[in-house]
Amino acid sequence: MPLNDIECFTKTIIDIPESVQNLNHKKDTLKLAQDQFLPLCQSWNYEDWDEYDYGRIKSMKFRELLETRVKEGHNAIDKKCLECPNFLKHFEMEHDQWVIKENILSLRQLMSDQNLQLLPDYEQRIQVLKDLGFIDDGSRVELKGKVACEIHSADELVLTELVLENVLADYTPEEIVALLSAFVFQEKTDVEPTLTASLERGVAAIVKISEKVNEIQTLH
Repeated sequence: MPLNDIECFTKTIIDIPESVQNLNHKKDTLKLAQDQFLPLCQSWNYEDWDEYDYGRIKSMKFRELLETRVKEGHNAIDKKCLECPNFLKHFEMEHDQWVIKENILSLRQLMSDQNLQLLPDYEQRIQVLKDLGFIDDGSRVELKGKVACEIHSADELVLTELVLENVLADYTPEEIVALLSAFVFQEKTDVEPTLTASLERGVAAIVKISEKVNEIQTLH
């Protein structure tokens, strides 16, 4: 049981009848809840909860937390809003407002000076994507950008250009696999592979596209 699922420790002991151990017996389960759980849960008053006595714990930090918690509990009990018949509806509205405020605070944090330090690098990368046609002038994702988002194991920009320029259309499946292996091969070797004329043309096309992408990245 996760710690954040525990509200408090009480001295109350509840006996669970054998009939309730099978939760499919709904009548027995409901009766147990009404007879024993409901009286404990219908009040926010800590005295009604018969909570465990924490007097033996001498930690100052714990005592301060406990006092704050008890104070908040009594404060909640005294609220007249709990008597409102539309309490749940009003609470939901307040909660939605709180979520919006939290989102605003989060956005402000993202826009803070610390995060703005990365803005020049971000704008340079955006300009590269615009020049290559991955996004339009309004930063909306184009077809190239959607294709690049699906590539996770190699250079997204070069591979996307390779696919959408239809460079691989004239090659057999085996040759395509051989050409694409250049994007994922991580080892170093002094052995120069022997390529067919067709594969050499493919390598030259890949190098040309890679140089074009690198030139634009270097420019920005």
